[in-house]
Amino acid sequence: MLEDKTPKKHRHSRGYTILVVSDDSDGSTGTVRLGHVSSQLLAFGLFFAIVLLICYIVYSVMTIDGLERVTVIQSDRISALIKENESLESKNAELSAKVDQLNKSISSKVVKEANAESESAQKHLPTGAPVMGASTMQNTRDPEEADTIEEALALLAEREQNGLSPDDVPGDPILYFSDIAEGSSVVAAGDGIVSAVTDDKKYGRRIEIDHGNGYVSIYRNAGDAMVREGDEVIQGSILFVVAGNNTLGYQIKQDDVFIDPEEITEIDG
Repeated sequence: MLEDKTPKKHRHSRGYTILVVSDDSDGSTGTVRLGHVSSQLLAFGLFFAIVLLICYIVYSVMTIDGLERVTVIQSDRISALIKENESLESKNAELSAKVDQLNKSISSKVVKEANAESESAQKHLPTGAPVMGASTMQNTRDPEEADTIEEALALLAEREQNGLSPDDVPGDPILYFSDIAEGSSVVAAGDGIVSAVTDDKKYGRRIEIDHGNGYVSIYRNAGDAMVREGDEVIQGSILFVVAGNNTLGYQIKQDDVFIDPEEITEIDG
């Protein structure tokens, strides 16, 4: 048998030597001998370091790109919010103008309503003259003991001759309107509701108007009544047309108490 004379391969262990040269003036050098395993570990370490560096760079680039996108998105949102805010400010200005105009309208309406209420309240006061046309007015009292207007006038004249004032006469305050021209009108002194139309033993007929504010005006005359109980009247509405008896007895109650009519009645002339 022939022996195999093929030369055997020998594995050679590789090694690396790192030469370190100093920059010092003495020019000293140093060497580091790395074995096969150490050199591989160093190579792998460098490889991983490079990979990590590349990953870090890629990550940094992606992060910066992402931040730029976020910045762009936020910038767009800020621009949109600024425009929306400007739009809201414009609408708010318009609404404020409308509110101001509405407040002015409401204030004007309140003033008008207040004036209307004041005018209405004024018209419901029995301040008007109860007779249309010329007449003679006497502020006195309605004698309780007199049964007719003639007796009342005679009694008042007698008391006056005796030096007594009207306040000394027992009776309720009254305004006498005499010498009224025939065909003249007795009218409502203020707005209200006719609360009574009755007979009157001294004057013939009696009309009472409730003005709705505590005041009641009373008109006493012999003419035919031109209104009925429940009628709504305004200041100046005709209550009587004076015929034969040209005398009117006019009285006012405030909260069911007779008061001097002249204190509230506005008489022209």
